[in-house]
Amino acid sequence: MDPSTSFSCLAFAGWILMVALVTATLWSAGRSTLRWKSRQYLVSARQDHRGASLYAALFNPIRRAKGIRPLRVIPFSDDAHRSEIDLLERADRLAREVHETLQHSPVSAERKAAFERQAREVPDNINQALWNLARLRRLTTSLDPQSDPAHQNRQTISDLENKTLLEMSQSVELLASLSVSLIQVELARGDRSADRLLADLDESNKRLVDLSSAYAESRQLSAQNS
Repeated sequence: MDPSTSFSCLAFAGWILMVALVTATLWSAGRSTLRWKSRQYLVSARQDHRGASLYAALFNPIRRAKGIRPLRVIPFSDDAHRSEIDLLERADRLAREVHETLQHSPVSAERKAAFERQAREVPDNINQALWNLARLRRLTTSLDPQSDPAHQNRQTISDLENKTLLEMSQSVELLASLSVSLIQVELARGDRSADRLLADLDESNKRLVDLSSAYAESRQLSAQNS
């Protein structure tokens, strides 16, 4: 057996071993803190689950390239907050539609890459927002009424929760209009219109990221007063 063939066999064996390890890890995780959703999401008590993170790092680039939604780990959501998971599902579906629309768009390759990145960040940011909302709600239940008699901390958390929900909805609506707007750009062949769409999407993503920072500040505030 020549060296190149031997190396190929070792690489293939290593790949099979890695897949087996990830599968075993996810199977073990699924029996403890994770469970599959019919919508291809995983529900977990922790956002940074090791098995899911390893799977995502290995296979999400492949899933995205093939038009398959990436693996996402989401917090448990009761029926009262089910619509928030629906927003994430819709954002994932719309991001794929934008990807397909861009295949026929006359905009430059640079702009296509920018649209792809911005559209992909919308469901990513909404997924992060779901975790922020879950933590905000846990903070609300853990607040000591005696340390916050005027309910200022509770009101701060409530305001941040409402802002996050509003921004999530607005970002999905912007993504929903993007495919139609891209077709209009295709007909008009106007790069200026494309740049304006990119700017709107970029601002929407930045607002969701800023809300994540505001969540961190709120958590520190609650910790100081607990």
